Amino acid sequence: MTNETKFCQSCGKEIPKAAQFCPFCGQPQTVVATKEVSNQLNDHPDPSSKVMSRQSIQQHWYKNWMVWAIIILGVGFVTCIALLNNNRTTVVMQPTASSKTTKHHTKAKTKDPKEIPSTSLKHPTRIGQWKNSPVIGTATLIGLGTKPNATIQDGPLTVKFKHAEIDKIHANTQDQLDQALDSYNKNSMSKDYTRMKIEYTVKNT
Repeated sequence: MTNETKFCQSCGKEIPKAAQFCPFCGQPQTVVATKEVSNQLNDHPDPSSKVMSRQSIQQHWYKNWMVWAIIILGVGFVTCIALLNNNRTTVVMQPTASSKTTKHHTKAKTKDPKEIPSTSLKHPTRIGQWKNSPVIGTATLIGLGTKPNATIQDGPLTVKFKHAEIDKIHANTQDQLDQALDSYNKNSMSKDYTRMKIEYTVKNT
């Protein structure tokens, strides 16, 4: 070091004496610290004192570096925590693959063998057969003519009985009950009633 230079207080490198900032590390140079270093060098002009002064400056720079590193790490840690809190998302528990593919098998409703399709024109042939009629409701056969297709001759008239049955009717809706009231010319009746149904043809000869 010459009279025109000095040592940086932070990094310990030789810099111009008039420099207020170190051109290497950028740290500011205080006048007091510069005078103290100069006085120490003037009081101890021998080379060993220069080496000790440089070592003490380097140690001071090393301590400053550690402080700045700790500060930077602390700021980075706090920043990471803040980012994690802002980007926190709600974890939705998804069902396992096995539960997705599991199907709840329910027993298929067994059709009553005595049920007749409501749209069918087929008459019941056995006691207990039934069907849901959209007009009258549920009709269950409780009696059946013993001689279908029987013919009665009375003078010029020929009567042929095609079908005779007795049904137990249950009106499922009020409209079906109203339909029965109109058909039988009744003012009131229960939703459960019995009817006799006879189908025949008359021929006049």
